Amino acid sequence: MEAVSRMLDKAVHEGRLSGFSVGVSAGRPLMVSHLLFADDTLIFCDVNIDHLLNLRMVLIWFEAVSGLKVNLGKSELVAVGSVHDMDLLVAVLGCKQGSLPMKYLGLPLGEKFKDESIWIPILERMERKLAANRIARLQRDFFWGGLGDEPKFHLVDWSSVCTPLSLGGLGIRNLRTFNVALLGKRLWRFGQERDALWRQVIEVKYDCDWGGWCSSSFSGPYGVSLWKNIRRGWHSLSRFIMYDIEDGLKVMFWLDHWCGTSFLADRYPELYRICRRKEATMANLMRDEIGALVDELIINTKKVIRATSREIDKWKR
Repeated sequence: MEAVSRMLDKAVHEGRLSGFSVGVSAGRPLMVSHLLFADDTLIFCDVNIDHLLNLRMVLIWFEAVSGLKVNLGKSELVAVGSVHDMDLLVAVLGCKQGSLPMKYLGLPLGEKFKDESIWIPILERMERKLAANRIARLQRDFFWGGLGDEPKFHLVDWSSVCTPLSLGGLGIRNLRTFNVALLGKRLWRFGQERDALWRQVIEVKYDCDWGGWCSSSFSGPYGVSLWKNIRRGWHSLSRFIMYDIEDGLKVMFWLDHWCGTSFLADRYPELYRICRRKEATMANLMRDEIGALVDELIINTKKVIRATSREIDKWKR
């Protein structure tokens, strides 16, 4: 699948195929031409017979190079909106014709996203499989009940059971805490996997906060609820992140956690309150000596604000 993905990317780069644009953040829309899931491939293409011919050639080349067979008999060409000469396009690609709405990997495509009849069965299935309360109850019943069906007394509070072994508990995972950790891992990956497609899609749709460590906060009912709920955990996660300075271009001097156990803005509030460049990066200040940094503290002409000599002395130490 990696080979056919590279071939499709090359065809798009050369203008022989085109997908669809995602977002317009910073004036640089992202072109998505295909998505892969296990052995399943979803390809997006303009209504252009030349592009379909090029797609057919890419699939033929892939068969020749890999020795694998593309089963077009199980493939479908699905029109989005009004498309003329659909029979001709299907004949060019050599596959079957599908139509919207349809289901793809169990999810509805082409339905009105506000239609409750679509989401109710999905939510019910998710609740049955992923509800933390239900799974935790199953854990407790199995732990205390053993193999029998008769009810058993819970001899210890469940929070004690979930306490780590090093603190005297049994080390059973607390599912709610574990779920928060998994969501935090996705936020961590957003800051680390700068070239990943999923990260690029989120970036061009919602833009990024300074430094690119997390997406900007946003609101709106359409297509954002999943990432919106993940994004809410950034404030909690960021308190436990300590940055490596490296070239200093992506770490703020006052507002990022890079020195000690707290932000410098919290440790030296008087200095931060009267400094001129509150969002200065490490790169801005790494070449400045401490005297130059203190020179950045300016006096408010309306309210005379002075940093105490004790705090400045503490800073210099």
